[in-house]
Amino acid sequence: MQRFGFFLVPGFSMLSLAAAVEPLRMANAQAKDGLYQWEFLSWDSLPVSASNQMVTNPTINLDQVKTLDVLLVVAGINVASYGNDKFFSWLRQASRQVDLLGSTSTGSLLLAKAKLLRHKTCTIHWEYVDSFREQFPDVWMSGELYEFDGSLFTCSGGSAGLDMMLQIIADKHGYELALL
Repeated sequence: MQRFGFFLVPGFSMLSLAAAVEPLRMANAQAKDGLYQWEFLSWDSLPVSASNQMVTNPTINLDQVKTLDVLLVVAGINVASYGNDKFFSWLRQASRQVDLLGSTSTGSLLLAKAKLLRHKTCTIHWEYVDSFREQFPDVWMSGELYEFDGSLFTCSGGSAGLDMMLQIIADKHGYELALL
């Protein structure tokens, strides 16, 4: 079983979260097996409101990241001012505790601020492309829906997360399962 953790930034995109979680749920259902498990995290262990005001409760604490295989930062449009030195330090530490680290939508901005994307290829929500390129010239920004670069992966948000997660499922369990 591969364990995913979704770190939810206040105002995160519910579409991005659903597009990342639902393929895992469907893969479990189609395989009739528990291939994937997922957990939700927040900085203060309190419920987090999405941009549509739906609230998600964390299911694990930050110190339980080491029990995960994959960590995704799920953010939204109002992410530019999120985070502080303590958060970025935690994110760097978390990146060393999981096999894969990723983001959806504008989560790439937080990975870049934590200095985790230097000399890596990534993508981000289209509204942030120009400012991201100016702010992080040492990160290679693509216009693709999603990008994998070593143990890091990013997607531009919205339904792009669906395609990215189907690729992850295909890589782990074959295209037959991903296409069901």
